[in-house]
Amino acid sequence: MLKELGKYKIIKQLSTGSAANIYLAVQKNLERQVVIKQLMREFSLHKKLVARFEQEAKIISSLRYDSIIHIYDYWKKGNSYYIVMEYVSGKTLKEILFHSSSFPLPEGLILFYEIIKALEYAHNQGVVHRDLKPANIMISEEGRLKILDFGIAHVVEKNMTNMGVIIGTYSYMSPEQAVGNKIDHRSDIFSLGIVMYELLSGKKPFKKDEQGEVTEKIINQKPLSVRKINSQIPWGVGRIIKKCLRKKPNKRFQNMGQIKKKLEKYIRKLPLDHQSVLKKFVEDSTPLPDQKTILMEKIEKKEKKEKKTKKKKSKIKEKIAKLKAFFQIKNKPRLKFFIITLLLFILFVEVEFIFNYFNITFKIQKEWVISLGKWIFSIMKKIS
Repeated sequence: MLKELGKYKIIKQLSTGSAANIYLAVQKNLERQVVIKQLMREFSLHKKLVARFEQEAKIISSLRYDSIIHIYDYWKKGNSYYIVMEYVSGKTLKEILFHSSSFPLPEGLILFYEIIKALEYAHNQGVVHRDLKPANIMISEEGRLKILDFGIAHVVEKNMTNMGVIIGTYSYMSPEQAVGNKIDHRSDIFSLGIVMYELLSGKKPFKKDEQGEVTEKIINQKPLSVRKINSQIPWGVGRIIKKCLRKKPNKRFQNMGQIKKKLEKYIRKLPLDHQSVLKKFVEDSTPLPDQKTILMEKIEKKEKKEKKTKKKKSKIKEKIAKLKAFFQIKNKPRLKFFIITLLLFILFVEVEFIFNYFNITFKIQKEWVISLGKWIFSIMKKIS
């Protein structure tokens, strides 16, 4: 792993994406933590990917809004390309959903409102996110909302993709995005509807099952009303989400401002200090043991048990092999006869002792001796 990149000291690798590595680093001259995104070297000769990577740097640096991740630097070194971004300590909505299944209504509505404001700003700057999902939305430890990863934003307007090319995450795509058509800011409105549906109900409106694929459902199927899953959701909020999820763009809300206006009726009833509410929520959402860790522990436990059983069986097999080797004395019939005679003598002495000790009758003694004789005969037969 890399240790240093110019003025940045690498602490650890956070993740590996489909085309980029993400590192946590320290900017030495300012002593601040940052996130470095490195385009993988095998993609550095791919002109479209490099153009998209450069575009991400330009897009984020042009957005001056507190709820959108900040960018500090961009450079190329050899065949590698790097973006340096703000480091945010907190939890993504995906992580919170993993532990909490759904959001309480007040926190969910505040989040809805804060996301709308951030996207309204981005759309007013001519930027469409195109990959809005819980994994790309974070709440910092201070309770600030952060929208991450504008890596595929704006690419249609800059002619970096062709018609029919699908970019984004299938479960959160708009119908026009799913079929590869040209999209605009109303695609983000559809994706926002999916995110809010999931946050408030704990269920995705469109998911793969025996009835069909995700994209099929996004294009053709009407989702179940969110209020049928969570009846605590106000009727008006359910209507907002429903309108966001209209299949045709011209049937949805036409901009984020319209959604914000509708939602303000409910936001006015909640505490004014949204940051404090979200901060407390992040503090209270105690993480459960990671499912991958639990799975690994189960696998390790099973492997240890199997290893122990295998070792035990191996020892038994070894003892049997030694016993067989002891009796398989070739070309020494006298020694073989002597050993068998000695064993029979010991055996009869033991049997006689048992008979006398327990006062067993002659009749039973006779039956036992005959059975024992048969058993000894069968063993001698096997040995020979």
